Amino acid sequence: MDNQANVSVRRLARFYCAPDWSWDVAGRSDWTGEKAGAVPFNYDLWTVLEGAGTLTAEAGQEYKLGPGACFILRGDESYRARHEPSDPLVVFAVHFDFLDGHGSVEYPGTRLFRQIRNLDFLAHLFDRMETAWREQGGDADFWLSACLKEIDHQDREAVEYGYRRRQADLIRTLCREIMREPGREYRVGDLAARLKCSRFHFSRLFKDVTGKSPADFVVEARIEAARGLLHSSGYPISRIAELLGYHDVGFFSRQFRDRTGVSPSGYRAGQPSSVTRIRLNTRCAP
Repeated sequence: MDNQANVSVRRLARFYCAPDWSWDVAGRSDWTGEKAGAVPFNYDLWTVLEGAGTLTAEAGQEYKLGPGACFILRGDESYRARHEPSDPLVVFAVHFDFLDGHGSVEYPGTRLFRQIRNLDFLAHLFDRMETAWREQGGDADFWLSACLKEIDHQDREAVEYGYRRRQADLIRTLCREIMREPGREYRVGDLAARLKCSRFHFSRLFKDVTGKSPADFVVEARIEAARGLLHSSGYPISRIAELLGYHDVGFFSRQFRDRTGVSPSGYRAGQPSSVTRIRLNTRCAP
């Protein structure tokens, strides 16, 4: 999806499918089986919020439907879908066009299916899009573009990490934990055990995901936290060092200077710092 910013929402809806719902569409959207009339379309963003079932694509490949199942359906292909009557689907669907720089419809390549990992975040974007659509303020296209960017980001991650994707997700969870509690003691062996892998494999995967070694990431998390405490608290430097897991205030001061180019007291006094903000996913951010 190379031109995500140029999209035009034609129609959107949230469907609470009846127990006897089914869908069989060939080149025209009948809006997930609801009796709203067939509509020619270029693409549908079709995401399952609740329920269970199956969707079969034109090539015969069958996909399980459950929360987070997300499709970008093409208008010139055929699809069939069914669901469990005891667990009916709730689907958010957006009928839209991709547009080139002149406002004409174009047909970029898109991946058909992906399983959304953070459905709550995408559902929040859907809520924003739906509100903008109802208010007719013109922002629905913006929120659709944001949805497609998030989906494209997840698609690219899946290609980059492949079978390691779950491990990469666990690495990011660890990173958030470290940034939230930088003063704790973190041993590479303990962290590797949480991923059920060797120290060597963990260190290599950690660097692939973050661009840093585990030790460097912990240090940068501590320095970032120190910057915040120096700026916003009256704690003495020795107390800040203690809060961040340092047993030697001199070592803390040297490490802070090495990473920022200025001493902790100098930073507190307002001198500039060259420290780089920590970023997650440095290798795969959109």
